[in-house]
Amino acid sequence: LLHMVRSPITSFTTEEELEISRLANILVGLHCVEKKRKRHRTSPEQLLILDEVFKRNRTPDFETRAKLSKQLGMTPRRIQIWFQNKRAKVKKMQQDLSLFDFPDSTSPPTNSPSSDCDTSPLALEPAGTENRVPQLLN
Repeated sequence: LLHMVRSPITSFTTEEELEISRLANILVGLHCVEKKRKRHRTSPEQLLILDEVFKRNRTPDFETRAKLSKQLGMTPRRIQIWFQNKRAKVKKMQQDLSLFDFPDSTSPPTNSPSSDCDTSPLALEPAGTENRVPQLLN
């Protein structure tokens, strides 16, 4: 490496720069950047099966993941990650829904005809004014 030391005025050749870059990557531990894996998309058919299994079992054991792996053509690790992501997604959805939780019900309150208090706009008007045309104020 000593023969590569140059004065600040002299520049490196392209070949020397590539060699320096390669050595620097090795030293820093970035040599695996070249081997970056391609993202695998789960097919709709695989999703159907994974969702069905998830409905029955949110945390499949190693044996179940191995069987799914053979059936779906995925690695057991990819299946494990899919289940982790699915559990996180369900948990987040439940947390988001809890922000809209209503005290005594799982749905928003509705005005039912059997309620004691009628809050319709006509019920709030004084008696006998339902059919009167509103007048504009000057």
